[in-house]
Amino acid sequence: LDHFTFDPEYILKTLKSLGKNITKANIAGGIFIAITIIIDVFKKISEKFFRLLMLVDDGAYEIPDEYLPALEELIKKVKDMPFFIDIVLIGSPYSDQAQKLLKLANLSNGELYGIKNVKDLNQILTGLSEKKYVSEPSFVKQKLRIILPDNQLFYMSLADDPKNVNNIATCSICFHKDDQGLVKCPSCDTPAHEVCWAQWSETSNIGIPHVFRCHNCFNILKLDKNYIQDVRAGKIPTIAELTKMKKRNIIEYLHEIESKSELKVVHT
Repeated sequence: LDHFTFDPEYILKTLKSLGKNITKANIAGGIFIAITIIIDVFKKISEKFFRLLMLVDDGAYEIPDEYLPALEELIKKVKDMPFFIDIVLIGSPYSDQAQKLLKLANLSNGELYGIKNVKDLNQILTGLSEKKYVSEPSFVKQKLRIILPDNQLFYMSLADDPKNVNNIATCSICFHKDDQGLVKCPSCDTPAHEVCWAQWSETSNIGIPHVFRCHNCFNILKLDKNYIQDVRAGKIPTIAELTKMKKRNIIEYLHEIESKSELKVVHT
């Protein structure tokens, strides 16, 4: 991809070298596999735009009608990453296949480019090798990202549950060392108080309030939705609040001991 990004000749040379080994393409299966790979990368990498570039000619298998709804639903879910498909079609732009590809490209805010033969490919690839301009989504301008309710279950299924920590450790967020309410990211084993991660999720969620990225490795995590709401509502004290309470209780206890130990003057 790096070579192609800066040198469109690279992909042409690669296609020529693979000419004898290229078989009839399963477009629908290829899109499913590509999106599966992109989803796996999305789970680990934050703040990226994902792009699928497809080269299709008349020799490819046509996308079956019964596969199209499933592809459309999948693209609707992942386009919020954000994700888009650009397609170069070599052949007739009026075929049923071309109409299906156009529909998928439009659905992902991508484009379909039609050319008559491979000779025209170099000019198209030169244009595609340039960085694609993507308008800034409204949620970025507002510093607020929201995933539509219909797609939330899909993204929640990508998130991992933090694992319990059963020993004394230092929270990587508040830096307090204890063994109370600690959990860790299953990807990088970074420990933090569950309540600290609940606070962290307010500014690092992916568009669902209780689904957020690990501050260390960017893996997607999730906490209980009600727990997150209770922390933000102040129903569950933060570590800072608990520390203040403990200090206040200790001071009150010392004052009580001090008052009891003071000598009292007894009048007779």
